[in-house]
Amino acid sequence: MNSMSIRHVLAIACLLLMSNIIVVTAYSQEKIPMKSDSLKSKVKGGIKRELAGMKGNVRLPETDTLLPLKEWKNMKGEFNGLLNEPKVIQQQLLSKVALFDDAKFVKPGKVNASVEYTFLQDTSGMELGSLKSLGSVYSYDLSTGLALFELPVNFSFRGMNGVYTSDYTSFNKLLKFNFDHKKYMQTIQSKVADKLDPDALTALTMNRINAIKSNYEKSLRSEIETLQNEYAQKYKSTVKLPDGVTDLSKNDLSVLKSRLMTEANPTIGAMADSAMVGNEAYEKKREVLEKIYQKIAAGKEKFENNKLIKQLKANLPFTRDSYKTFLKQPANLEKVVDEHMELSTVQRLFMNMTKLDMGQNALKEGDFSLQNVINTGVNTEFKNKKASVGVIYGRNNNLNNWLQSGLTSGVANEYSSMAGFKLGSGTGSAVQQYIAVNFFDFKDFSQLGAGDNPLQSKYMAVPQRRDATISFHSDFEVAPKHKVILDVSRSFGSYTNNMSADSQVYKANPYNNLVGDAGKANYAAMVDYKGEILNSDVSVFVKKVGLGYNNPGNILLRAGETKLGFGVSRKVNKQLTVRYNIDYSKRDFDPAKIYTNKALNNKLQLSYRINRNNRVALTWQHTGYRSKLFVDGASRGSNSRLQADGSYSVRAWGKKITNNVTISHQQMNVPMLLGENYKSSSMLLMHASSIAINKNPLMLTLLLNRSNNKDYLFNTSMFSSEVSYIYPVTATVRLGNSVGYYDNTGWNKQLGVKQQVSAILIQKLNIDIDFTYKKAVATIRPELANQLFVSAGMHLNF
Repeated sequence: MNSMSIRHVLAIACLLLMSNIIVVTAYSQEKIPMKSDSLKSKVKGGIKRELAGMKGNVRLPETDTLLPLKEWKNMKGEFNGLLNEPKVIQQQLLSKVALFDDAKFVKPGKVNASVEYTFLQDTSGMELGSLKSLGSVYSYDLSTGLALFELPVNFSFRGMNGVYTSDYTSFNKLLKFNFDHKKYMQTIQSKVADKLDPDALTALTMNRINAIKSNYEKSLRSEIETLQNEYAQKYKSTVKLPDGVTDLSKNDLSVLKSRLMTEANPTIGAMADSAMVGNEAYEKKREVLEKIYQKIAAGKEKFENNKLIKQLKANLPFTRDSYKTFLKQPANLEKVVDEHMELSTVQRLFMNMTKLDMGQNALKEGDFSLQNVINTGVNTEFKNKKASVGVIYGRNNNLNNWLQSGLTSGVANEYSSMAGFKLGSGTGSAVQQYIAVNFFDFKDFSQLGAGDNPLQSKYMAVPQRRDATISFHSDFEVAPKHKVILDVSRSFGSYTNNMSADSQVYKANPYNNLVGDAGKANYAAMVDYKGEILNSDVSVFVKKVGLGYNNPGNILLRAGETKLGFGVSRKVNKQLTVRYNIDYSKRDFDPAKIYTNKALNNKLQLSYRINRNNRVALTWQHTGYRSKLFVDGASRGSNSRLQADGSYSVRAWGKKITNNVTISHQQMNVPMLLGENYKSSSMLLMHASSIAINKNPLMLTLLLNRSNNKDYLFNTSMFSSEVSYIYPVTATVRLGNSVGYYDNTGWNKQLGVKQQVSAILIQKLNIDIDFTYKKAVATIRPELANQLFVSAGMHLNF
């Protein structure tokens, strides 16, 4: 054997060796029995077997005198290398790696602090009455991020003076302390990717695949042995099988069948003559071989269609990019960390603590659960592979929400306290679902020492009562690219003060009508489908909210509304995209359905991208109304809009000018509460251009609106033009200058000037000052004729 053939044999042996010593403990939903020391023994056993085979094939020097001594020494070194090569992988597989090396208790992060002050003055001399405090507004913001035991948390304190209250009560002091689960998981993903090599994870995955395959093959061999034994007992003969027929990784089933029929009994093909016709043993052997083939084919199909096998194979081979994508799946990351990474008990717990919000935080937890309210308390959720649990508790410390926030506020809430819990599925579930139960207490704040201020809650006293909601949410795929979301909710409650006898039965127990109706409780539900049909994105939804449904934790759910909608979006080619949406809603305001409101909305959008700098879009939207309110007969109306907008670039004087244009026509004829209609017709043209002068932006904005309305400030005929230029004067000071002309029909004609100053006093301290003044050159109405705004802000980052 020459030295070249020896190298070839060694190369092949190396490949065989590495394929056999790869060991895996990757995540599996199936329990495969494995010995506690199998990982280590497989590595060592594989090495010994491959070396023994190589020695037999290569010939050792004492039996092959033709092998030069120098060549043998080189080959011996390669043998030693084979023994040492897998040690790095072994170390990663057999021992856990510390994920966080630095064990500091607290790691401070960046601190951001800002204070802003705005001075407003209406120089027309008009009295502001009870709103005279609006002359000045201040706000402050302090936020920082830090790490506790490597757990990232964000702290912030924001507030402003109460500009919407007439008793100077501050309503927006928001103190927050939040665990940043997203950042924590991203940190873990990054560290795992750095400390556990993709090759090692490939080894883990391959061995898991092989372990599952071995389990299937063991079951298959047991079934085949049963058939062989039955045949041997009856005919005193054996059914021999070629080597490797039970290896489920073999791909060509037709070749396998040929091998079974020929190699298992070479005489079968030659004996297929008239002498063998009717031979029971012969016929039975063929029947047994056919059954064995069918079992092998069935076993192979089960193995290859195993959901976990498909998932594992989909990630192979692990490149750096595919490795990071694999780790983004919570179940994959959790399994890798469990088996190969060292974390403290607290650090491991917070991998599953998906939410820990303390202080005043806005809530958004589903269409029929908590949403659009501010919770002053704690909101936390724990989620592992099998289940999730959430708990919330909070209070509402604002005394008169209706007066402070207004009827249309997105964050208004009238409850005095709330508590709730949520139970749901885990990260390992294909269906994400939960059930949430929330309780709300209402108290009369006039009993809490509001004093003699007539603008406090005595003005609109809230009777004591208790409400609750039970909501169920399910989110699942019915097929690839076809997703269904189901929400069902039930509200119930009762007054808790028994001052009146007319409804004593319903006030005795706030929970005695959980499944009753009597006008105090009702249901709400929604089914939402999103998917891809004929290469188009399609969405369909149906929503129904009962007239008696009441959810204090989700103020945007409109009781008595039925709504359904359909949407489709299709990218026709690389340039053209088409979108269409239609929805119909009907709202009943009383049980007899005497007072109703109906609306049908259509929206069509066409977007065409000419190239990177030029595009055009066309939008048509029409909403039809039909209302029966406080007048005889039905009121009809509509609101329609046709708009074209686009962007384009041109070059002038050797410079690029970027332009944005919008042309819009709107026709309004909207029914009002008492039967009259608000009517308006307007045409809007807006053009904005920007060009870089000495690397600084020079911008021009023109706006022209023609309308038959002269009263509503934001929809009158108007023309405005502004020119602004932003430039640095020193390395730390930047100025912005703007001048403009404003002509508002029915109101005033004004000239305006704006001066902005932005400066860096020290490396991390920024100062921003904004001065705006508008002077009326033709006064039509004294309100807002002359306006002065001065604002100053200071921002500190360290």
